[in-house]
Amino acid sequence: MPAGTVEGLPVGLQVVGPLGGDELALRVARAVESLDDA
Repeated sequence: MPAGTVEGLPVGLQVVGPLGGDELALRVARAVESLDDA
């Protein structure tokens, strides 16, 4: 997911969870996205 820019360059964030941990990885990704709204 896009996470902003640093010195004008785009920065991304990849959320990786344990095998079978898709629900946890999605919860983390949504929490990070909500930080951008704050």
